[in-house]
Amino acid sequence: YEQVKQWEDSRWQKRGEAYDAFKEKLAARLLEALYRVEPQLKGKVSYYELSTPLTTVHFMNYGQGEIYGIDHTPKRFHNSKLVPKTEIHNFYLSGQDIVTVGIAGAMASGLLTASSIMGKNLMKKVL
Repeated sequence: YEQVKQWEDSRWQKRGEAYDAFKEKLAARLLEALYRVEPQLKGKVSYYELSTPLTTVHFMNYGQGEIYGIDHTPKRFHNSKLVPKTEIHNFYLSGQDIVTVGIAGAMASGLLTASSIMGKNLMKKVL
């Protein structure tokens, strides 16, 4: 957020040329990282769009653009507490933070939590 803080009092799509240049520079870095891993895609990307935490603030009204719950660092994936079944009897967790970010992560966690509650592997029924 610190990288975009200087534009936090501006309006969406009216943040100015410096902000647009910042976004374009960041997008170019991300595309170059993509091309290093998937070089066959170079020259084939016809459209891309990059949003910043300010975009998330605008659309979701989250304080500093933190749309996806717990910080997504490697450390969080080693947290033994982020599992469906907790130490509290009949208390279960579900949601993107026990798997990974986004809608697919939230859906997968629902299946994992239901599997844990029922004592059955429900993934086999879906896959």
